Amino acid sequence: MTHGDVATLALRLSQPDMLALADWEAADVLNQPDPQQPVVVSWRHTEAGVGTVLDVLGPSAGAALLDVLKNATDPVLRWGMHILERGQLDISLASTRAQLEALTQAGVMSEPQKDALFALSRTIRNPSWAEANNMIVDARAVGIARGGRP
Repeated sequence: MTHGDVATLALRLSQPDMLALADWEAADVLNQPDPQQPVVVSWRHTEAGVGTVLDVLGPSAGAALLDVLKNATDPVLRWGMHILERGQLDISLASTRAQLEALTQAGVMSEPQKDALFALSRTIRNPSWAEANNMIVDARAVGIARGGRP
């Protein structure tokens, strides 16, 4: 831990919610997801196909979207449909998400439908205080920040 890390940790440990905790308890709290931290959104590789669209949006709404894509004259949508038919449309890609946003703005799909497809790939979480501050916080680090010997 750098001197700056120790100072940052010491400042956090001086707050009222930390004062009565044992070193190991404070470390545990600082490594738990913290709703005070900004949300982190990440995208995991997720390949979708025609069946995925029908399953997520339902048979009627899914079929309506697939018909729009199948009959599209726009080359981006046509190729997107080709990839979707192969079961390889990766929702984690920014380009795919941008197309789904555009379809939503064009009224082809609703915001809830887009969100349902995004949910296949999106992870939303609160990082811990330690992660948000890019630190490894264990009982030893807490003890040092509280003035103990390294």
